[in-house]
Amino acid sequence: MPVNRELSEKKVEEAREKVRQWGTGISRGQWDWHALGHTLQCAHEAIESDPQYQRPWTILADIYHRIGKKDLAKECLRKSYSLATPGPRFPGGFYKEVQGNISSGYPFNRAGGVRRESPPSWFEEKYQRYWTIGEATKKPWWRFW
Repeated sequence: MPVNRELSEKKVEEAREKVRQWGTGISRGQWDWHALGHTLQCAHEAIESDPQYQRPWTILADIYHRIGKKDLAKECLRKSYSLATPGPRFPGGFYKEVQGNISSGYPFNRAGGVRRESPPSWFEEKYQRYWTIGEATKKPWWRFW
């Protein structure tokens, strides 16, 4: 499959907008599982378009954290780290924020004050194909170190 960074960036921006919508809803105590599902789908499509693009991996780690799939979140974060460009901001501000959230459990801890909800059964069924990392992403993350 040819790499399409432009499509990947478009999907990343779409995913980030859905995360913002989710954040707005959660601040009112409403879980928007539709927004999280759409975000999950967009992040996977971005990775399928360009598996070597770091941003969708970080977003995917964030989404897996939000829906309670910590092992997948950590796996995606490791992949994101492996793709980060070395430099003064390595591995990036958004990466560090997501890493901190996964490590501390934020916003699902006292500081964040949000109670984690389990995904509804329809969500689990509809998005179960995303509970593993797709074929386009199967290259082990450690090969990129």
